Amino acid sequence: MKEREEWLDILRGIVMIFVVITHTGAPKLYVKVYVPVFMSAFFFASGYTFSERSCFADFFKHKCKTILVPYFIFGTINLILAVVIRDDAISDRLYGLPLLRSELYDDLWFITCLFSCELVFYWVVRLAKSASEENRRKYSTIIGGEY
Repeated sequence: MKEREEWLDILRGIVMIFVVITHTGAPKLYVKVYVPVFMSAFFFASGYTFSERSCFADFFKHKCKTILVPYFIFGTINLILAVVIRDDAISDRLYGLPLLRSELYDDLWFITCLFSCELVFYWVVRLAKSASEENRRKYSTIIGGEY
């Protein structure tokens, strides 16, 4: 098993504190200025720890186990709390959960977004590894600008 990156755990902890602050009624200026920064940090941390499996089936199973299972567990807890504490309509909450929908009642939108990005990134990495040097330059120009 790989050794944990301590600085990455610290980054995740700091970002989680910012998420809590945002969800507890932060001022609009804070949300506009800082949310893009720390949400990008979450994606950076996930991308930094990205590892490609030998085949897509293994990769997909691993992502389902490490992303979707927690999504459904926390989504169910979130659903129960929202219905009991905030008196939300259970039908509205249930609609978004199994469909991985990021809508009004999806407080876990980041997880579905991360899952989708991981799947796309798998194929981007595969394509980049199999491409010739000339094609890599074309792809990098299309994706991120000059090579």
